[in-house]
Amino acid sequence: MVTKRYVAGILLTGIFSLLMFPVCFKVNGQATNAAITGKVVDERGEGLPGAAVILKNVSTGFSTGTITHPNGDFQFKQLPLGGPYTVTASFIGFGEKRKSGYVVNQGDRVKVDFQLDPNTTQLEEVVVSAQGQSSRIEKMGGTTAISSQQIQNLPTEGRNFPRPNM
Repeated sequence: MVTKRYVAGILLTGIFSLLMFPVCFKVNGQATNAAITGKVVDERGEGLPGAAVILKNVSTGFSTGTITHPNGDFQFKQLPLGGPYTVTASFIGFGEKRKSGYVVNQGDRVKVDFQLDPNTTQLEEVVVSAQGQSSRIEKMGGTTAISSQQIQNLPTEGRNFPRPNM
């Protein structure tokens, strides 16, 4: 037998469900789903793993970065809408390339690919030098050299440490 309490419970559950139904869609609608993806390759078309990719929104100053996957792919998801965006790719031993003018809107998936060329740079030599303590005294002030014998002869303020026979 169906009671009034049972019917009231079902009605309240149904009304609550109908009221919460639009909220579920509103929460899902907060994501921009805008993305910039691409691939960084060398002159032979092979992906460069670990290449640095920097993304910057020129108008807002928003900036983020990533490194490429083992096959050279990269992706930036959930980007702030608008633009223009500038994408810069670089890799050790290769040059840097920059592409700009990308604008993203709700749900856009923009593809930006890079082909980096080898960059040969002649490096300068690096000279490492050191100075002993005596030549550094003038720069850092007075110093005093203490021998191990002087340390052994320091007073011990009443403590009686046995000294080994020498």
